[in-house]
Amino acid sequence: MSFLTPLYALGALAVVLPIAFHFLQRRPRRQIEFSSLMFLTPSPPRFTRRNRLNHFLLLALRAAALLLLALAFARPFVRSLASITGDLGGRDLLILVDQSASMQREQLWQQAIQQTDAVLTGLGPRDRVGLYFFDDRFETIVGLPDTLTTSGTAPNVAAIRQALETRAPGWHATDLGQAIRSAIEVAKAGNTNTVSRPTTLIVLSDFQQGAARDALAGIVWPPDMRIVPRVLTAPAKVNIGVQRLADDESLPHDTSRFRLYNDSPLETLSVELAWQGDKSPTQQVARRVQVPPQRARVVTLTQPIGVDQLRLSGDAEAFDNVAFVSPVQPRQVVVRLLGATDDDPATLYYYLQRASLGVGATEVIIEPLAVTDSTPLSPQETPLVICTRPMDEGEGRLLRSYAQKGGRVFVVLDPNEAQWDRRVVAAAGENDSATTDVAEASSAGLAALLDLRHVTLEARRHEPYAMLGEIDLRHALLVPFQDPKFADFTKIRVWQSYKLTADHEQPWQSLMRYDDGTPCWVEQGVDQGKIWILTTGWRPETSQLALSTKFVPLLAGLLRETSARLEASRPMLVGDPIQFAPQPAPRAVIDPAGKTHVMASDDEAFAATDLPGLYTLARDAGPEIVAVNLAPEESRLQPIDPQELEKLGIQLGKHETASELELRERQLKDFELESRQQGWRWLIFAALAILLAETWVAGRTSRREQLIEST
Repeated sequence: MSFLTPLYALGALAVVLPIAFHFLQRRPRRQIEFSSLMFLTPSPPRFTRRNRLNHFLLLALRAAALLLLALAFARPFVRSLASITGDLGGRDLLILVDQSASMQREQLWQQAIQQTDAVLTGLGPRDRVGLYFFDDRFETIVGLPDTLTTSGTAPNVAAIRQALETRAPGWHATDLGQAIRSAIEVAKAGNTNTVSRPTTLIVLSDFQQGAARDALAGIVWPPDMRIVPRVLTAPAKVNIGVQRLADDESLPHDTSRFRLYNDSPLETLSVELAWQGDKSPTQQVARRVQVPPQRARVVTLTQPIGVDQLRLSGDAEAFDNVAFVSPVQPRQVVVRLLGATDDDPATLYYYLQRASLGVGATEVIIEPLAVTDSTPLSPQETPLVICTRPMDEGEGRLLRSYAQKGGRVFVVLDPNEAQWDRRVVAAAGENDSATTDVAEASSAGLAALLDLRHVTLEARRHEPYAMLGEIDLRHALLVPFQDPKFADFTKIRVWQSYKLTADHEQPWQSLMRYDDGTPCWVEQGVDQGKIWILTTGWRPETSQLALSTKFVPLLAGLLRETSARLEASRPMLVGDPIQFAPQPAPRAVIDPAGKTHVMASDDEAFAATDLPGLYTLARDAGPEIVAVNLAPEESRLQPIDPQELEKLGIQLGKHETASELELRERQLKDFELESRQQGWRWLIFAALAILLAETWVAGRTSRREQLIEST
């Protein structure tokens, strides 16, 4: 016999109470009054100890009633009558271990190993288990076995333990949602039995806030599957992560923006940023920054030559304290000039040559473009062409083709440099008809450049002068002037200009206009390139542009538009493929660990960007450096509440070892068996019957004793 609630059986100890009361000292049974003793001082009665049982039957009935009640509350049943027998059914356990960059923190990987070992130790005889790693990918390390061993145990337990000991966290981001979705598909594919096996997903992760969970939306959760989140906790430490932001078109090519995020919910942190590189091993302190709790700060820094990383110091976690950048290399930018190249103040070239257009490590070289040059212009070799003289139709088509490939063309219409609409001094023997031919040829060249049917130029003299009126400061060329301190163009006076019109309603976008509303600077987008036209010049006889503080920034803006970094405008993150197009594939790619990956000529990308750092692309023209950084989401370390997963329809559960599951199953069987037998009812009926008998016996005994006393 067994008991469903055996602790209630302790109530049987109450059977000693009637016996104890029976043997206690008690007052004399009879009192007789004597009149002759009424004046004596009364003394307390003397108690005597009972040394024999007077009413054995009454005592036995009361003790039996107490025993039956205690047994009834203990709910007894006969286990041998169980109709459900046999071994426990098997389960499928999928252990998902987070190997993202945030798991690099102290003690987290050791906790994952210990938690996995505890799961393996508690396996049942018919359980199957598999090990899977995830970050922004899902990787099967040890899959579910197809069969069990002869002893009924999973054959891959040793392989799972060995895999955990030999692996370590990586540098990818965390995609928790995709990992769970992939695990569901694996569980469905592995459950091929006719009878569905219960499945448990045991997720070992730090569950940091930066983990992606979008893939969990709309997921269909199988009814026989549960997820058990095991939150791995690192020692409480403050953390600030550094992230390189996308390139800003308004900044020089050697200037980058960085974002610092303070993950601490309470503490304001002060950190130091310093440049460092292989060619500059000594750190160069760039700036000290204070970041409020749960806030971000953006800093703009100029990158020195010879450095390739920005290091952060001052927080407790080091795994996200480095931002890699492609090293700044001294380079030359060749600008081709279609026009006069005399070093004479009477030419536009004179002022263009003396403007310091090179910024940082960039040197600008201005070379003439020969009219007879039939070689197609390459935007990679010549990012900018400046035209200061009239062009014919053939030159216009040549420059437009160059712009369509990604080049930039800047046309300057200076009446004092060259006559675009008419010739002031005619050659000997020429007549008015020849002058008209020149005007038409100039217009035809501009029309071919702008892909318009007809363009009209009208020379104007402004009395006393014209000023710049409407200016589009939102354009990338003019963004540096958005600050009110630099937005004043009223000091630039224009004495001569051209009025530019066309037969198209909107053939271009006006970046600047004169105070009379006519265009001063226009832009036309051409496929991958751009065409700009300035309807005045910068010589002092024409305008005050060359003498103003706006001259150099405006020309530098043209070069900024043409300069493209070797790396993508969006910083590359771990796991992003390095695209080779439009250039051919390099001979090899050298990763940050120094490993060389040989590339085939038809390869379009390099996908094994598993480490943050600098990747070197070995090309025939010279090495190309690409910086790959850690995903910024990995710096958000505050844990999420696993209960939030339930809001997305995920069914959470609790993992039980084989012994715990066996005990629970036995308890369920015992409860079912006891509910079927209901032996407690008969015990209650028997206790009531005994109590009725005890009442009758007690009454009969009491009347007999009263009769004896009365006699």
